[in-house]
Amino acid sequence: MNTQTTLETKQLKNLISFGTNELHRGNKTQAVSYFKAALKLDGNNEEALLWCAKLTNNPFDAKIYLRRLLQCNPEHELAKAYYSLAEECCTEIRESSGSSSSFARYRKQAFKLRLGEFLMQNGILNELQIKAALQYQDYLKQEGRHQRLGSILVSFGYLTESQLRTALAN
Repeated sequence: MNTQTTLETKQLKNLISFGTNELHRGNKTQAVSYFKAALKLDGNNEEALLWCAKLTNNPFDAKIYLRRLLQCNPEHELAKAYYSLAEECCTEIRESSGSSSSFARYRKQAFKLRLGEFLMQNGILNELQIKAALQYQDYLKQEGRHQRLGSILVSFGYLTESQLRTALAN
């Protein structure tokens, strides 16, 4: 590996690290700017593409990032889940003439994916527990009752209130 490549790799790692640090501080706009800068160095960086897709409020933009990521790694499960969600929301938006409620739905669904991902990455819950809670939430919704995912996770005994507050803060 030559010096130029080593320097770019270090810069790329730093940009991703700075972006995630800004997210932990709650500075979404600054975090996105770091992830986009990382993409200027490496347009196929999976981590930067996924973060940009997750952090946008626009499902059309998310699809662009996710399509690039899936071209690089067609087996990326989380990217496939986000892409499916973005595609569904884009279709809904097209059919409803760009309703703002469709954009809000995308943000809400993307948040659920991020919450579940955070809980799994930090070893708090496993995928089966997240899926069970999401299925129960869908069941409640069909019954005309709405309940937040975090509340369901607590009622199932999967999380404590304290763990939920920490996860939501992050």
